[in-house]
Amino acid sequence: MKESVEVMPRTNADDFILTIYAYGVSNTGCVRENNEDAIYFDSPEPSNDNDSKNYLVLIADGMGGHNGGEVASKLAIDQIRSFVDLRFGNEVHKLLVKAFMGANRKIYQTARENSSLSGMGTTCTALLIRGKNAYCAHVGDSRVYLLRNNSIYRMTEDHTMLTENRKNQKNEKSPNDPELESSLLTRALGIGHSVEIDTWPHGFPIKPKDRFLLCTDGLSDLVNDDEIKNAIISYPLNEACHRLIKLAKQRGGYDNISVIALFIDY
Repeated sequence: MKESVEVMPRTNADDFILTIYAYGVSNTGCVRENNEDAIYFDSPEPSNDNDSKNYLVLIADGMGGHNGGEVASKLAIDQIRSFVDLRFGNEVHKLLVKAFMGANRKIYQTARENSSLSGMGTTCTALLIRGKNAYCAHVGDSRVYLLRNNSIYRMTEDHTMLTENRKNQKNEKSPNDPELESSLLTRALGIGHSVEIDTWPHGFPIKPKDRFLLCTDGLSDLVNDDEIKNAIISYPLNEACHRLIKLAKQRGGYDNISVIALFIDY
């Protein structure tokens, strides 16, 4: 089990103090031998004194034969964090899109160069906080939730066959098992030379006391939104994360389970 905790006060160009409490855990689960998930959260330093500070959070769920999933998720995290560390622009969503595109190319090329990694890919979801705005880039079925005023909001859309069928109002006519459909990704990093990336182009205004939660489908497949909300608003971040992972494992824990929770104040 991998875990980390961080309390990070940040100051932007307007000299307000933004305090972010973050806690993350990644657990192998009850069935898998390897953990193909990867998590990351840190505060990249700006390239000069005129740049606002960023707080970057990443979660990835790899897939592929042998150790391909582990390689893909780690490549995604490393490529995106390195890109964001080195480049700071005013249009944050474009920064994230370029970082995701670079990660996609790196994973795709690595798989083509190594036959044992053929077919590997990964979901990846990024949350970047700059000033009083949050930005997201997202591919796959890992999720971002916002918890505000005792309500929970799902801020990303799963890129799965089940989601596509529901959008097209075909779910009831589909001959496939909905549980099987829910696990079939329509997008992932590294499975093709290009990928469509969801973003929040204009940023999302954050408010004091907002909480965000990022998770892989190892959690969201087994723990519902209300259970996530109740844990996050009722317990400290570290205890909430461990309670959620414990609940997913009690229900089978058939996949790796990763959670990152943030509490924001200013």
